[in-house]
Amino acid sequence: MKASSARTLSLLLACIGAVLAIALITVFWETGSAPTLPLGREEVDRIDYYLVQPKARQFDQQGKVQHQLGAEHYEHYERADVGQFRKPVVISRGEDRQSWITTANAGRSEANNSRIELIGDVRIVDNTGATELRAARLWLYPRREYAETDSAVTLTTPQGVTLARGMEGYLNEDRIVLLSNVRGRYELD
Repeated sequence: MKASSARTLSLLLACIGAVLAIALITVFWETGSAPTLPLGREEVDRIDYYLVQPKARQFDQQGKVQHQLGAEHYEHYERADVGQFRKPVVISRGEDRQSWITTANAGRSEANNSRIELIGDVRIVDNTGATELRAARLWLYPRREYAETDSAVTLTTPQGVTLARGMEGYLNEDRIVLLSNVRGRYELD
């Protein structure tokens, strides 16, 4: 009885092997290339290039700098077409040429930097240093001059401090919309 079950198991494994071989040959015949198996984590996360202290500038129609993007370090991941920044700095200029300086501990960009996720101690400060916005995480859309977050936000101005949950920032209009749970403390002159 043991010999019979061993033969049955051997026959079953041989059939499975034959079916797999036929499937592989069929895929190769149809596509002209050998099928690929799922890649290990090290291959998926493979860095195809990195930059040390990169700086990029985008100009407006009049040839004036509209945005600047810099970081301590940048790594690009080939398969996901995603980049990761260490200590990113984004400088955006509004229509009145006032600049907003955005910094964070880390950042992640999607293809062509149209959307940048900033993570950890995110700060947006105007060029005078009078207005500062802080959040734990923020999405920045440089081309649209727009920023948003659903995390807790602290807005500090010379007049006081405002706390909220969530924010939409229209950087070219110098306008910030606080979304919910807004409370503030103001100093009267």
